[in-house]
Amino acid sequence: MKTNLLLALVAMLLSASSCSVNFGEGSERIEPSSNIVKTKYPMDAFDKVESHVVGNIQLVQSNQSRVTLSAPENYVDLFSINNDHGKLVIDFSKDNFNIDASNITFIVYTPNLHKIKNSGAADIRLDSLTTDELEIDNSGVGAFDVAQIRAREVEVKCSGVGSIKLSGKTEEAEYECSGVGSINAVDLKALNVEAVVSGVGGIKCFASDFIKGRVTGVGSLEYAGNPRGAELNKDTMVGSIKKL
Repeated sequence: MKTNLLLALVAMLLSASSCSVNFGEGSERIEPSSNIVKTKYPMDAFDKVESHVVGNIQLVQSNQSRVTLSAPENYVDLFSINNDHGKLVIDFSKDNFNIDASNITFIVYTPNLHKIKNSGAADIRLDSLTTDELEIDNSGVGAFDVAQIRAREVEVKCSGVGSIKLSGKTEEAEYECSGVGSINAVDLKALNVEAVVSGVGGIKCFASDFIKGRVTGVGSLEYAGNPRGAELNKDTMVGSIKKL
């Protein structure tokens, strides 16, 4: 079942790379309008973002809570943007269609952000964030680029196909890679790190005080920072653990 899911995600990634994405068998092809429009969605406060869509998502720490969608005019109604008790959910409003994934951009503004979850095929970018705790969960296809994090604790899970790149500073970091994707957190300067690789992907990280790492799949764990202490276990003949 897990293998079938990963194959489906890879297929979606290949489809997304060609800018055409199918949702459902016998999908209706919807050609994009040449008129690109911007639609604004005022929102009540939220600190979590969950995406099930394709396109580009830019996250901005701001003093306001709102969302802007830039897309072909006839695509706007295909998306559903709702605040579910403090969680912003970006989803599709219908099933069984085929769209062009280019020229679709969401800009999400929020004062606080504690969790980002992706199960779609979006590229998600965040240029700067100051928060207490941050959780990133990628079970879909796409790429995360989260820069200049200032947080006490960061938790990252990657069970999908995409890549996650992080930079900044944190006290505690937890990384789990169980899919095909990768987590590159070598530029996220952490004091203590716990990292687990159980898929075919890999984790690169930085720990200055202590690292606890385990590899059970065919992937790899690479770490920098010359930590004072380390507890490392490799329960496989194929995977690897290496100091950078």
